[in-house]
Amino acid sequence: MDEQTVLLKKIIANQETQLQQQKEALDNQTKALAMQSVQFERAESINKKAEELQDKAAGIQRFVARLMYILVPVLLLAIGMLLFR
Repeated sequence: MDEQTVLLKKIIANQETQLQQQKEALDNQTKALAMQSVQFERAESINKKAEELQDKAAGIQRFVARLMYILVPVLLLAIGMLLFR
């Protein structure tokens, strides 16, 4: 074989190596994207649950505030009745 043929074969081998490496890099990027997608879905789920808990807590807080408007006067009246008995 002459030098040109050997050189061309080396170039072809290097190109094949580069193509294989690019394919592996692309496969890794695809896997990383799939993992990010799963993580994003989990984060959305957690965020939704957190919002539901916040809504529930706000409802409880509103209920307690209304209850205080009833309990405080009743307790004051009971204390007053005990003091002036």
